[in-house]
Amino acid sequence: MDHTTYIIGHQMEAGELASQLVSLLAITMTCSLFGIKTYKIELKQLSYVRLLVINLYVCSWAFTVSAFLLAFTNNGNPTSCLLSILTCDLFYCGTKFIIYLWLIERAYIVSDNRVSRWENWGYRINVLLMSPYIVIFTLMIIYRNNIMGVDGFCYIGLQPIANIPVLVYDTIFNLYMTILFVMPLIRVGKNTNRHWQGSRLHDLTRRSLIASVVCLVASFANALSATIMDGKERGFICLMCCTIDVAINVLTIHWVTTPTKVPINPRQSQILTQDLVTITQPTSSSSAGPQSSSSKGDHSTVGPLPPSLNADGAPFIHTNRSSLSIQGSLCSTQALTNAHPL
Repeated sequence: MDHTTYIIGHQMEAGELASQLVSLLAITMTCSLFGIKTYKIELKQLSYVRLLVINLYVCSWAFTVSAFLLAFTNNGNPTSCLLSILTCDLFYCGTKFIIYLWLIERAYIVSDNRVSRWENWGYRINVLLMSPYIVIFTLMIIYRNNIMGVDGFCYIGLQPIANIPVLVYDTIFNLYMTILFVMPLIRVGKNTNRHWQGSRLHDLTRRSLIASVVCLVASFANALSATIMDGKERGFICLMCCTIDVAINVLTIHWVTTPTKVPINPRQSQILTQDLVTITQPTSSSSAGPQSSSSKGDHSTVGPLPPSLNADGAPFIHTNRSSLSIQGSLCSTQALTNAHPL
């Protein structure tokens, strides 16, 4: 007599189907943005900042593809359940690490960076502030949850000893970088032009502020939900939340690094030129008399700003000390607003 054994499988739930659709959408979006950003770019044009953005696309793509495959197979599969949490720890943390480096680099560019990166104390401090992330990553690897329930469902997450530090560090670091990045742009704009609301600088400040807040909210919501669930979420739910977080971060950074055409008001341009001339007038010209100033010529008026940056990414330094500070800040801002979008 023939005995046939039947294995009862699980029907795909609506949540699992939604997770698959989110992963497919994230994969398509990441590949499309990668193609747009790298179109007609040669290898010799890949600077440090551009490499960070490209690596962010690659790491995000690797995570979304892994999440798509694992969310489809983690039920009743202990190996897939273990790989699901390890994927979150490795690729998800990798994308966060790259985003932090990108924010630090942007903060260095908008600062008065007449020195190289490692000679800039602000850059050193910001990199040093990333050292706790190594400890947090170690905690995430050690204190992870990958539980296969009696119903065959996979539950993954982080224990509170690892989840709470992730939540606190991610929130504080994002808030700090938001303030560090936005404040120099606002200070430069207010010092050089009182009517800058329609300028590229104002647009860049607004976009950067929105991007920082969006990334902060997405990361905070993801970490908070994992903390509330006590680190025991269904595998596909955890992967879907991390996929949404990564996709939002990638889309936001792509939006920030894509230039926009802002109409230039001739009146605002004239006021900006007058303000620059007023700021950079030498104080010694009044003591020498008006005839001395007219006979020798005024050499303090700001000429054309440097069109590019040197190899270190710092603006060229002019010998006119009276206009050194304001020109250094303007060169940094011009590098952000007019340079390559990456």
